[in-house]
Amino acid sequence: MIGRRAFLGAACAGMGSAFAAPYQRAAASLQKKVKITGVKCMIVRGTWDWNLIKIETDSGLYGIGEAYWGWGVKDLVLNKLAPIIIGEDPLNVDKLYTKMLMQSAGAGAIAGVTMTAASGIEIALWDLCGRMLQTPVCNLLGGRFRDKVRFYRTLQRVPTSRIWASGAHRWTRLAPKSGSGTLSSFKAMVFQ
Repeated sequence: MIGRRAFLGAACAGMGSAFAAPYQRAAASLQKKVKITGVKCMIVRGTWDWNLIKIETDSGLYGIGEAYWGWGVKDLVLNKLAPIIIGEDPLNVDKLYTKMLMQSAGAGAIAGVTMTAASGIEIALWDLCGRMLQTPVCNLLGGRFRDKVRFYRTLQRVPTSRIWASGAHRWTRLAPKSGSGTLSSFKAMVFQ
């Protein structure tokens, strides 16, 4: 009879890395050779406040991730989550993501601003891994799902009274004001 530890050890033996098979050997050769030295967060004003996260390493490489918007995301990234990952190996994406969530237990670790901040850091870590292994991140995760992605333009909501007063209650009248100049520039538009 096989014990629980032996079973789990055998089951996990083939999953030694979070990366797709062709990149596991390259990742293993870089393991513990690069350390995270800093985490920065920049707020970009737009449709709403976008939080861009930059993870820096001692090798000079960096990764960029987007943490969506929300009050307190920047503070959480810089004051709570950054100290958890600084000094760690950036190739351990799953370990670091789990560590951030576990150490944030009780602070909304499975939802809200904590999840937003941790997800932005995870995206930056994957970007960094792609740069370290000199391949697009999609290759690390098993390959491309599609070759093209539709691009769309997001517009902030115009107050209802202004829409009806201006006669621009039809999207065809608002679209040219989106900055594109013509409707043919975008295949889709989202009005927030």
